[in-house]
Amino acid sequence: MEIEILDKKKNKLLSREEIKFKVKQNGPTPKKDEMAKKLASQFNIDNDQLVVISSLRSRKGLSETIGYAKVYDDLNVLTRIEGSKKAETTDNETKEG
Repeated sequence: MEIEILDKKKNKLLSREEIKFKVKQNGPTPKKDEMAKKLASQFNIDNDQLVVISSLRSRKGLSETIGYAKVYDDLNVLTRIEGSKKAETTDNETKEG
């Protein structure tokens, strides 16, 4: 899986970066958590839970997917903006890991 950044904007008001990206894959579309980990490593972020994949669009017959992600500066900001569902997922994965 190879990720190419198409557009990147800093949203200071919401303490995050908004990223539009293209994933070139061999085989099926990668899972969101795999893409989040890859984006986190690409942006040198230790905690991949700060990356929220908002949308993915694949076109039939092509081996690429266009996605939109938000990379937050802080877990507290992410929880406040994205809501309790993302916070619960983050808490559960933190407890297990």
